[in-house]
Amino acid sequence: MNTFQQTVMVPPDRRLQIDLPLPDSVPVGQAEVVVILSPIPDETPKSIRHLAGCLADSKTFAGDPVALQKAIRDEW
Repeated sequence: MNTFQQTVMVPPDRRLQIDLPLPDSVPVGQAEVVVILSPIPDETPKSIRHLAGCLADSKTFAGDPVALQKAIRDEW
């Protein structure tokens, strides 16, 4: 069994035509094809950098950072 992967765009009519070149190692003749559809999200974060600055306007983390850290430590 061989596994081949190709990213495709599903058209509005949802009829998919795939042109998938196969390597010479695939024998000529009948073969069974299995299709597994895995939708790709629009935005896949590559790292945690997209979270940078998310708490800048947070009321919870507003004020002096040192005082905030001390208050958090004192809770424990």
